[in-house]
Amino acid sequence: MSTIEVEPAMPDFYCHDCEQQFFTEVENDYGTYEFRRCPRCGSAKTTLA
Repeated sequence: MSTIEVEPAMPDFYCHDCEQQFFTEVENDYGTYEFRRCPRCGSAKTTLA
């Protein structure tokens, strides 16, 4: 049985200003997720959850 990569079910980013969790599929050149702005409040204080 082959292993199939699946997207994580939980949001992978967390906003420290409004406590919103959100998901992004954008990757950078190193294959890791970038820091993104929160889609709810626009804060850049987000980290990988």
